[in-house]
Amino acid sequence: MARLLDSLLAPGGTLIVTVPFSVPFHNDPIDTYFRPTPEEVAALFPSYAVTATAIVKSTTYGQDLIREKANLPLTFLKTIWRLSKVWKGWRMYLHMNHRLLWIFRPYRMTCVALRKPSH
Repeated sequence: MARLLDSLLAPGGTLIVTVPFSVPFHNDPIDTYFRPTPEEVAALFPSYAVTATAIVKSTTYGQDLIREKANLPLTFLKTIWRLSKVWKGWRMYLHMNHRLLWIFRPYRMTCVALRKPSH
């Protein structure tokens, strides 16, 4: 992906890269479990100058649920159903209920601004 982005960006251009840093597993559109630090993202573009980095806090799962008030009753029922499935085995049980760890913990995203050399 880094090579593709490099090939698309004109010399002297700025590239803004944002990736998950601390978020629950998500299927949509795909989750590779890649949760790099700003330094790890910058290392993917070794010839670029880093102009800014940050790990930005976002909402929590709890805040997302409150914002989606219309879906709250159905989400509540689905959550109770998933919490009751202890017979699925410990690994599956944790996987099904993993998002609950983010009820109060904010999601965090890695953000890096890079400038491509102008030569």
